[in-house]
Formats: sequence, structure tokens, C-alpha cells
Amino acid sequence: MRPYGDPMTAAPYHHPTRREITSDLFDRLRRVTAATGTLSALLLTSETSTVALTDALQALERDLVLAAQDAERARSRLRP
Repeated sequence: MRPYGDPMTAAPYHHPTRREITSDLFDRLRRVTAATGTLSALLLTSETSTVALTDALQALERDLVLAAQDAERARSRLRP
């Protein structure tokens, strides 16, 4: 029986690719795009309440903040 943590059973570490490093950022940017589309659709409907608009703006703001954090994280991982 091999002991836990034996190098023969562990997957080798590989340096993440640029695509892997930026994948979270791109996922978040897709959410930002979706949130903007939702906000735009709400603005085109005259029956949309102020509460619905402020909720949509709050969701967009949160996604933008998280996208900025993901961008910073990706940038720091891509630095030489």
C-alpha cells in the first residue's frame, strides 16, 4: 500500500495557460453583458418599476466590481 501523498499518485502541477488564468474574468464579463442586456430591456418597458431598475443596477454594479477583481487577479498572475 502506498502512503498518502506519494508522488506516484499525485497529478503533476502545470503552469496555467493564459486562457486558464483569464477564464474567470471572461465568465464574469459575460455576466456583465447579460446584466446590461437585462437593464436595457427593463428600460424599454414602460411598466418597469423603479425597484426593478435599481435592483438591476445593483446587480450590474456587483458584477462590475467582481470583474475588476477578476481582472486584477488575472493581471497579477500574468506578471513575469
